[in-house]
Amino acid sequence: MSAKRDKSKEELTLRLKWLMLFRVIFTSFLLGAAILLQLRAGVSPTRGPLLVIYLLVLGIYLLTTIYALILKRTSWI
Repeated sequence: MSAKRDKSKEELTLRLKWLMLFRVIFTSFLLGAAILLQLRAGVSPTRGPLLVIYLLVLGIYLLTTIYALILKRTSWI
């Protein structure tokens, strides 16, 4: 029974790592698209309505980093 539980934990951990990776990739794509849109409009990337998206991207990167650290240090998953 313990071997089955260990395999289940490993599988869950692997799935969480993949989820975090895809979240970072999607967030990086969103950030690049937002910067590209602002540069094409001739506006500084640090100004304008897309600033909210930049803050959202920052929050996602920060949370993903925290989740990765928690996942690395916990064994109760």
